[in-house]
Amino acid sequence: RKFSFFSTNDAAEVQLGGYDPATVSGTMWYTPAMSDQDFIVGTTSLKFGSTETDSVELLQFRDQDTKKYGAPSIMDSGTSCLVIPADNMQGQLRNVPWDDFSKNWAHGKSFWLEIGQKKWEIPFSSWYLAETDQTCVQPSPAGMSGLLVGDVFFRQFIVEFDMTDHKPVIGIAPLNPNYKLVTRHTIANF
Repeated sequence: RKFSFFSTNDAAEVQLGGYDPATVSGTMWYTPAMSDQDFIVGTTSLKFGSTETDSVELLQFRDQDTKKYGAPSIMDSGTSCLVIPADNMQGQLRNVPWDDFSKNWAHGKSFWLEIGQKKWEIPFSSWYLAETDQTCVQPSPAGMSGLLVGDVFFRQFIVEFDMTDHKPVIGIAPLNPNYKLVTRHTIANF
């Protein structure tokens, strides 16, 4: 009851039964899901800028209790882009993340997504579509409270979905840039 997923600019791979250690560069980091049925994690920070130190915080929580919980974020391999709140999440935020992103948009900037206490960089090359000169960042639809974390993330990281316990567990690790995707169905033990 485990599977992993990652993508590249032109292909993707699903690994059943866990993840192949050859796909990662570094250690797999685990966090429990916020829901018993969904792959939702708490994003406690979403920064945008040229460097992490000069970046703008897009999730300006009203209080520490809300920040500790984080913004519900669905890890969704079926979503192409990063979808960020287009409102203040029913008063949980002091700002509107989409508006702040739009004001600060510029070529070459990255996102820093913090899940729990671990930060993950989504570089410009992952969220900007050079062929069409468009961003792959979208405002959330009306009524949605939180983020959708799509392929812009899965192009940089392998994500493991573990449903062996009562509550799902999400694993995240940097994708090994030298890993070659399988070209046919393969059975492996890992």
